[in-house]
Amino acid sequence: MIHNVPYLRIQGGTSALIIDPKPGDIGFIIISGRDHTHAVTNRQPSPPASFRQFSMEDCVYVGGFLNNGPDQFIQATDGGWRIVTPGTVSIEAAKMTANCDIETSGDVKAGGISLKQHTHGGVQTGGGSTSQPS
Repeated sequence: MIHNVPYLRIQGGTSALIIDPKPGDIGFIIISGRDHTHAVTNRQPSPPASFRQFSMEDCVYVGGFLNNGPDQFIQATDGGWRIVTPGTVSIEAAKMTANCDIETSGDVKAGGISLKQHTHGGVQTGGGSTSQPS
């Protein structure tokens, strides 16, 4: 058993796709030819920390390749992106914009007001206006 093994994240600058390994995952490790302790600690090119060579202690895990099929995933298809999850998709952002039509088979709520279930007061025939949704 090896502890504290660095593992692959798809990352560019401060943006990343984070899928942390889980116990039981089956994947591959790459073993460094020399002791990479200084490089891991300093996070920059560094000389070997010792004369150790080809040790399991100097490995990185590069992902699960032989695991069972996932229950949740993001898939790129010819028709667009597909997100599948048995849970909730949570978006945390300062602002969200969409330049497209949005369709749902469920309800949409804003400020606690349901798009499907809201009612209007002050309904009159003729050219009058209704009051705000409730």
